Amino acid sequence: MGGSNNEIKGRDLSTSVTTTWIYRPGSNLYVMGTGSGSIIVGGYGIAGSYLWAVTGPEQAQAITVPETGDVPSASGLVADGKGWWLGSLDGIYRWTPRTGAVLVSESLAAPAGACA
Repeated sequence: MGGSNNEIKGRDLSTSVTTTWIYRPGSNLYVMGTGSGSIIVGGYGIAGSYLWAVTGPEQAQAITVPETGDVPSASGLVADGKGWWLGSLDGIYRWTPRTGAVLVSESLAAPAGACA
């Protein structure tokens, strides 16, 4: 986690081999959270803001709100065994690769741990 760049790399701790997981030219990317077999990468560029769940090299799935197509303003990112909990200005979303982002609470809060 840290500074912005146009790519995010992963390193295999067994072999020390570094692999580019996501590359977006002209973007500023940063890791926002890790867990649940993926990392959450945020970023911005000329086209606007981005939020992705990345599970491997060039395996990125955009996180958007289905009704609007907007990128949720994420905070309090918490992973559980099936997906991510994201706090936003709309409330709390539950994101999974199958369902996308689903608003589960209109409370303006940031998840602190996985919800039951």
